[in-house]
Amino acid sequence: MPPAYQAAFIDLRSGRIVDVPGKTGTIPGHYLGSAGKWLPGGAVLSPDSTAYALTEWDTASRKPATIHVVTLATGSDVQFNVSGLSGFPDLPVVPVIAGYTTDGIYFTSGYEGPQVGLWRLDPTSKEVRQLRGSDFAVPGFPVVVRSGELWYAKHIPGDPVAASMAFDGEPYPDSVVRADLASGAEEVWYRDPTRYVDLQGIAADGSVIVSTTDLVPYPAPSPQPLEPGPNTRVRILNAPNVASPPLPGPASLSFIQMDHNGYWFTDNSHGGPSTATYLYAEGQLRKVYDGSAEPAGDCT
Repeated sequence: MPPAYQAAFIDLRSGRIVDVPGKTGTIPGHYLGSAGKWLPGGAVLSPDSTAYALTEWDTASRKPATIHVVTLATGSDVQFNVSGLSGFPDLPVVPVIAGYTTDGIYFTSGYEGPQVGLWRLDPTSKEVRQLRGSDFAVPGFPVVVRSGELWYAKHIPGDPVAASMAFDGEPYPDSVVRADLASGAEEVWYRDPTRYVDLQGIAADGSVIVSTTDLVPYPAPSPQPLEPGPNTRVRILNAPNVASPPLPGPASLSFIQMDHNGYWFTDNSHGGPSTATYLYAEGQLRKVYDGSAEPAGDCT
């Protein structure tokens, strides 16, 4: 069973925790301070913070995969069934929102299924359009859309294959790429053919958060020679192909968000729920909370 999350406010100075009654879930929620509301886990805010998009699916009942667009002021919920779209498979492949921009809601597929492409939903006209085919990114890895840009991890054709994924035999990504949505032109922002490279996210200031993981031998008798090991390092990039030293600290930092304080990370080095929360600011990584928690909104 996935972990149960309890919404709470934490005073980082004293460590005092105040739970929010009735706010629990299997995905961390988000507190929108400007509206004084808790949003459900997985909600993606519109650029003007007046609405949010949320996906819903149920693999057991085979309920159609749905994207909800909820207006914060009124609670109005407009639902879009995306299971029946041409080219979009039925469950258990589910929609994953890649970005909510001024020109629509971008989504792809996920949950250990094949990438079927990239789609854009216009909540006003209700038009849904497919923008990319099935081969633009590595299946099952994050895709981010913002301001006319498409970001993803991929294995650069021609690079040596350091290791392949067990479930489909495809090479692990070794690069993070930015593509122009209009022209399709790609630009490699980070590349390391000797390691597994992944995109953790795009911060509020536009910086790119990437992680690199050492590849280590699989336990015998696996036919796969290498797999990602425990040593993952995170880098913050502000320009393409510029050397950036890894952040100090734990071996498996996960980027959560950025606010006026800096970059927020959790320590997931033990493979389960986070064990600590860190803040990176002014070149320093500082542990601000020792315990299982995940930032869910701007820290005041």
